[in-house]
Amino acid sequence: MTETFVLHKDLICHYSKYFKKALEGNFEEAKSGVVKLDDVDIRAFKSLVHWFYTQKIVAADSSGVEGASPAAIMEIQKALNPRYQTERAIDPFIKLYLLSDRLDIKRCRLDTFRALHDSLHKGSHAVLPSYGNLNLVWNGLPPTSGLRKYIIDMFGWYTQAHEEAWRTGMVRSRLERECLISIMAVICRKHADAVYGRSPPWIVDVCQYHEHESEGEKKACCIKSEPA
Repeated sequence: MTETFVLHKDLICHYSKYFKKALEGNFEEAKSGVVKLDDVDIRAFKSLVHWFYTQKIVAADSSGVEGASPAAIMEIQKALNPRYQTERAIDPFIKLYLLSDRLDIKRCRLDTFRALHDSLHKGSHAVLPSYGNLNLVWNGLPPTSGLRKYIIDMFGWYTQAHEEAWRTGMVRSRLERECLISIMAVICRKHADAVYGRSPPWIVDVCQYHEHESEGEKKACCIKSEPA
């Protein structure tokens, strides 16, 4: 299924380096004003269009819950099924992040990360992403990606949440070898940190996942992230 979206050129070129190169360079897209994107999740692109015009993150959820906030989606999914493993609830944010990475939209990546982080850590207990979520991130983002590092860190710190899968060896059939090695490295660091009573890395410094280019930018982000 294909869809056509009509967007303001100056707006999308302002936020996206991908669109800027395509529409302001020497490519055919600059002449026609049309950019064709293959293999794009339509729901994720609709969320991106909403972000372009509002700078607010909403999710077009795969269960049909359109335009819900991160917290609202989690509550809806819990009401539908108390044992729901959150994959469909978290998928929209991960797919929006992947699309933002593909189209080189740094600010949207940051906003999406914050929405995802809030969803995973809402309430007294953190929610661990599913293996499907992890595979999407592992295969869709480069090793330098902040979100990829964040999800790997979560799996390494919350091994008790999937202890049975580790014990039975089931986890090996769900994840790639390099991904498992990365998680094991985090587990080793976690045990070392536990000796000194250290907290999970996203509590110590969540900005390490944000791609900040300067200390000033990082400081401004930390101030913005503080509760009112």
